[in-house]
Amino acid sequence: MTNTTLGALKQVREAKTIVLSKLSDTTLPRDAKHILGEVLINLQEQENTLINFTLQEMVDKVNATNDELKDLIGQMNDTSLHLSAIANTIKKISGVLGTLTEITTKALDAGLLG
Repeated sequence: MTNTTLGALKQVREAKTIVLSKLSDTTLPRDAKHILGEVLINLQEQENTLINFTLQEMVDKVNATNDELKDLIGQMNDTSLHLSAIANTIKKISGVLGTLTEITTKALDAGLLG
C-alpha cells in the first residue's frame, strides 16, 4: 500500500468518525440522518476498496463510489445547513480519492505498478 493510499485511508476513517458523531446528534433532521447513513456506507465501501482490491480494481471501484459520494455531497448541501461543515470535509476526501485514482491510473498505464 502506498503512502498516498494510506493517507486516503486515514482521511476516510476520520470522515467515518465525524459522520458517526453527527449521526448521534438528536437534533439532526431525519432526512439528514438518512443521507449521513448513506455517506457512512459509501465511506465504508471506500475503506474496503482501499484495503482489499488490486490497484486496477481499486481505481475502478473508487471512481464509481467517488461519483456516488459527490452525489451525496450535493444532497447534503441541499438538505441542511447543519451538514455544510461535514459536506466540506467529505468533499475534500472526495478530491483526495480522485487524485489517488488519477495517480494510480497513470502509474499503471506507465507500467510502474502491477
